[in-house]
Amino acid sequence: GYAFLAGGSEGLEIFDVSVPVTSFKITSTEFQDIEQLCYESERLYVYQQGFMSVPGALTILDVSDPSRPTVVSEHTDKSNTGHDMAFRGNYLFLSNEGNQDLQVLDISDPTAPALVAESSAPGHYFATTESFFINGDYAYQSGEGSDFIYNEGGVRLWDIGDPSRPAFVKIFSTAVPDYVRRIHIESNIAYLVAPNEGLSICDLVDPEELACVTTTSDPYRGFESFEVIDDQAYAAGDGAIHIVGLSDPKRPVLMGSHATRYAGTNFLVAGDYMYVLDDPVEVVDISDPTAPTRVGEYAGLSGIHAVLDGTHLYVGGGE
Repeated sequence: GYAFLAGGSEGLEIFDVSVPVTSFKITSTEFQDIEQLCYESERLYVYQQGFMSVPGALTILDVSDPSRPTVVSEHTDKSNTGHDMAFRGNYLFLSNEGNQDLQVLDISDPTAPALVAESSAPGHYFATTESFFINGDYAYQSGEGSDFIYNEGGVRLWDIGDPSRPAFVKIFSTAVPDYVRRIHIESNIAYLVAPNEGLSICDLVDPEELACVTTTSDPYRGFESFEVIDDQAYAAGDGAIHIVGLSDPKRPVLMGSHATRYAGTNFLVAGDYMYVLDDPVEVVDISDPTAPTRVGEYAGLSGIHAVLDGTHLYVGGGE
């Protein structure tokens, strides 16, 4: 019955949405410029990225009473460049850029989170991007390479069989794109979103082998998001949302496309409909994926994220 909204200068806002048509803000906090927000068992984990000499900060909030969020504990992140968080049991992983590529906190006692590991992989500076994906006993960390400043890109592999002692295994840099923005793993198939090259698909029968078996460029070059639902995928970017057939996951087939106003439009797929968070927000019938058809729109509104609850669509971001 509550929504937690992480904004920039607006800080963290909490809304009562138990009655959708009369949802209202019940409180806001001073946490500004939030990089990542995670909810787990009535606790909210808020990460604020640092800047220059100002360290980053992870704050754990008790939101059992969302109208009165209380600080349970705080952890200073001296690396100040965290990008993504992931949970495994009583451990929280923080994926960083550059030094201390991976930090692990024991949160079994949320009042006293303890830094149990701080690992740096060997080699040049690793420009971490937005994705840290846990799959079994392994975690995959995406990066962006650059020969000019000796950044290592591709994907780094970590063994997290013992979460308190993550071990760097290897970096995939020759068999995968140099710039990987996001990683999605589904049924031993890894999909790598690479804006410069397109969509790379890797067979992941062996978690330590990530050789791409398929790379498709146009029309996937330049897209920034990729979501798999059953045997179809949705790829957005470059002014279109593409519907991709994955009956053979290693040979994606472009089934249909829907033109959008912006290059990196966000969207939500639910059943036979796709909600395009453009301006206007569009409702697109995708019951026939080869012929996406717009059936409705709402002007003057755009968004970054959306959640569908029954017959109500919650849109956050934009204007």
